[in-house]
Amino acid sequence: EAWAAWFPSPWHNQLAEISSDVFALLPKQYNAQHKNPCWGGLGPGLSCLPYFNIIGVSKCGTTDLYHRLTLHKQILPATNKGPHFWDECPYPPAHGGCTAGPSGDFQAYINLFSRAADLVRSRPEAITGEASSNTFTSANGVYLRGFRGDKPWAAWAGGAGLNASMPALLKEAQPYLRLIVMLRDPVDRYYSAYHYYRWWEQEQRQLTADDFHAHALREMQQWRDCVAAAGLSTCVRRYQPQQLVKGMYSQFLQDWLAHFPRHQLLLLRYEDYKAALPQHLEAVLQFLEVSMPEPASWQAMLNAAVQNKKAYPAMRPDTQQLLREFYAPFNTELAQVLDGDCRWLWRESGRGEAPAGAHPASPNWLRCMTAAG
Repeated sequence: EAWAAWFPSPWHNQLAEISSDVFALLPKQYNAQHKNPCWGGLGPGLSCLPYFNIIGVSKCGTTDLYHRLTLHKQILPATNKGPHFWDECPYPPAHGGCTAGPSGDFQAYINLFSRAADLVRSRPEAITGEASSNTFTSANGVYLRGFRGDKPWAAWAGGAGLNASMPALLKEAQPYLRLIVMLRDPVDRYYSAYHYYRWWEQEQRQLTADDFHAHALREMQQWRDCVAAAGLSTCVRRYQPQQLVKGMYSQFLQDWLAHFPRHQLLLLRYEDYKAALPQHLEAVLQFLEVSMPEPASWQAMLNAAVQNKKAYPAMRPDTQQLLREFYAPFNTELAQVLDGDCRWLWRESGRGEAPAGAHPASPNWLRCMTAAG
């Protein structure tokens, strides 16, 4: 229905220029008999794109949610859970330039769902999706078909002065897409990312709370220096310091809401998801318009091992307080964007007390200004 009602946006030609491989392969229509967006014959030529995308945020439980969802018989996994096609695969495509291999073009991305397409033929109610957890924080054009950094749009768009964003590109290419966003207390997310990426870089020594304190002070000062010199929006787009910026959720959400209607976005708090897993999985299935599974499958979804769970030394209280003060303005803005819902202030310090149902269009459990008074 969304595809049938789609019409080109004012920046369609510019988006097609930077992603011509995408728009050359998109079908004129999708098969009506399938719930998932698929096209072509019902034989080997059937191709599919994701019905949903868990677009972020990294270190907020996206892998865990995706793993549990794909234990549902109606939800088929991609070959690569997080291909990061839209934010890391450059255009023109470069061999080995991204995780949608081997060529990194749109056909390679489509191929990630070929196994799902094979099953969709006989299961018309089945859907597939992916979970590239950096997509949400690429909203401001930081990553758009590959890293751009602070390079001016005109310099890489042939002088066209492109004024587009990740939400604009995805809305143009997949207007039907159901978007799921998991957000975590930005202080905890930042701390988790600090340890994760040092593990990824094979840091040998044991990192201490003092190491993180010095790191946080250094990056907060880098941010303040950038804002003083260039302004907030420019520094968000520069994406540096990257992991600190990723917790500024409000700076990215507003662009997504400018392009996608609210009913196509489901926002979940990681703390609530962890504290009330059954209710949150049920809410996600309702959002995807997928029926509840049979009891055995439901228990498998609930009892699956937690993905990417790691234990780290406790953060210093003074570090935590400095970071809470740093993120407070962004959390306040986020709560205001989401109808004054106090849960997005993370005042409870991650206790996960709020009930399930974190859809931005759902009734509020609390009003920020009332609670603050």
